[in-house]
Amino acid sequence: MTQAKERNLGKNLVSGTGLLVLVIIIILLNVLFAKASWRWDATEEKAYSLSEGTLEVITGLKHPVTIKLFYTASQTKLPVYLKTYATRVEELLDEYQLKSNGMVRFDLCDPKPDSKEEEWADIYGMEAKSLQTGEKVYFGLIAYSRDKEEIIPFLDYSRDQVLEYDLTQTITQLTTEEKKTIGVLSTLPVMGQSQVPGMPQMPGAQDKPWFFVTELKKNFNVVEVSPLATAIDGGIDLLMVLHPKMLRPETLYSIDRFITKGNNAIFLVDPVCTADQSSSRGKGINYSSMEPLFKAWGISVDPQKVAVDLGQQTQVRNRFNVVEHDPSWITVREAYLNREDPVTSNLEEMLFPMAGAIRTLDDFAMEFTPLVVTSPDSGLINSFDATLGARTIKQDFESGGKSMALAARIRGVFPTAFPDGPPEEVKNLVGEENLPLGDNPLNKKSTVLVIADVDFIVDDICMMAMRTPFGFAMSMPRNDNMVMFINGTEMLTGSNALISIRSRGKTERPFTKVLDLKSKAQSRWLAKEKELMERAETAQKKLTELENQKDADQRFIMSPEQREAIDNFKEEQREVEQELKEVRKNLRSDIVSLGWFLKFVNVLLMPLLVALVGIGFAIYRHKRMKKA
Repeated sequence: MTQAKERNLGKNLVSGTGLLVLVIIIILLNVLFAKASWRWDATEEKAYSLSEGTLEVITGLKHPVTIKLFYTASQTKLPVYLKTYATRVEELLDEYQLKSNGMVRFDLCDPKPDSKEEEWADIYGMEAKSLQTGEKVYFGLIAYSRDKEEIIPFLDYSRDQVLEYDLTQTITQLTTEEKKTIGVLSTLPVMGQSQVPGMPQMPGAQDKPWFFVTELKKNFNVVEVSPLATAIDGGIDLLMVLHPKMLRPETLYSIDRFITKGNNAIFLVDPVCTADQSSSRGKGINYSSMEPLFKAWGISVDPQKVAVDLGQQTQVRNRFNVVEHDPSWITVREAYLNREDPVTSNLEEMLFPMAGAIRTLDDFAMEFTPLVVTSPDSGLINSFDATLGARTIKQDFESGGKSMALAARIRGVFPTAFPDGPPEEVKNLVGEENLPLGDNPLNKKSTVLVIADVDFIVDDICMMAMRTPFGFAMSMPRNDNMVMFINGTEMLTGSNALISIRSRGKTERPFTKVLDLKSKAQSRWLAKEKELMERAETAQKKLTELENQKDADQRFIMSPEQREAIDNFKEEQREVEQELKEVRKNLRSDIVSLGWFLKFVNVLLMPLLVALVGIGFAIYRHKRMKKA
């Protein structure tokens, strides 16, 4: 009996000692790894991991950066969504501090009422938002390095998708010694237009600049270049030419000289620019072109042709307020975005309303990289026909059977469009001291981004205005149009680090299988509809022939042959309409079947598999215990 007690005591001591050792190990592990950020990011886009661009920025810092986050964490009545977002911000800033090798320091300040932290929050310009209870909440940050500082007065949770970009951009602004300069030349009021007292405002003008200009000003010096310019300032690092409509020869010459000197540029031309409101009032054309320069370079964008894509149609509301799938409004998805180029590698969806197509000519001799293309089920139609609606477009559409470039990058030694020297207008304006330019004698390479659409960067197309729960207005992206445009700008100015952050994928996913089903059904519908139209034309021709065979006194009398032809046509029409109904019914059936299959997998199959795994594990444990 005594031996049994001793054995039990020994077992208890061993168990107690083991438990104590385990507790000590757990405490030590917590102490050792308290500051470590161990996470497994299971998202496909790695949305919760620092991107390569951020790591490049923070590991390359030459001077320390301190970030102070002012967050009223002690407030007990904070909304749940704000608490969750605050946790996300804190974790991300901890990650910045951890991965920066000590170059980024993160401090959290709780500005309690009547505290020194609250005084500092007010001094730094943090915005205090009022809750429904009347209490104030701070949630902003200041980043400073040496004698520079950048402030985000309030971190809105609606910008969670671009949180990392905002933070890295803030650090970049602190560490950039000198901003690059971008020149914007446009016949549209993209820079905004102030109302002059006593003068009527131009159609389509607005007081504030377009969103892309506001976004560019965060990282660049943005200056306006007049559409009547006779020279491009040598201090401009990148030239943007948007909707170049009927530019003068001297302006074309100045752009040509800028490119052939080895500078980079972005060109946005459009066969149908809906943002150009001047043409809607009979005051001019709404297409733009750089044909003299494009032809010299060996490329072409036909200003009278619009690209249509039956494989990537967009649901829009037409001028008769009817919703239809319009193939001239092309929704380009990731399968037709260049996955190997940093400008488009991580994009998912773009929208191009009535865009043109970029093609190379026989004498093209530079590097041509398509960035955005149509599907093979696409072609070109006349610009006027594209404005008549989806039904008209589909009736006359003929597929070219191959993809067309909507946006492309061209790199090489650009030949001049003025090999014989400046045009007479330039000579008369500036004198004979301007010698003939020649054919790029310095052989400097340039990079030019050409996009055959202007509307894709219009605010209403690429951005969505909204109001936050705290009452202030903000804009969120509808698609990746703005991302692609800014990516191209940053690449052409040498700022590649931010591209991998801005291009990070969205968590929203379109139902591509359903879209494919709809596309196939619409192709069958279109074929049947064309068949019906051809039969109608044949029947009409037959009726006309029969009408011409009548005598003059029988013009208003329907012959038996005409009556038979009409009856036959009506019968054929009923047959084709019945086939169209079958196409619609099969489409709905395929989509419903897919929906039921997904419900079966999610609601029944997955729980059943989990249950079977649990039962199998229980049986396995029972057998092991029985053997023991």
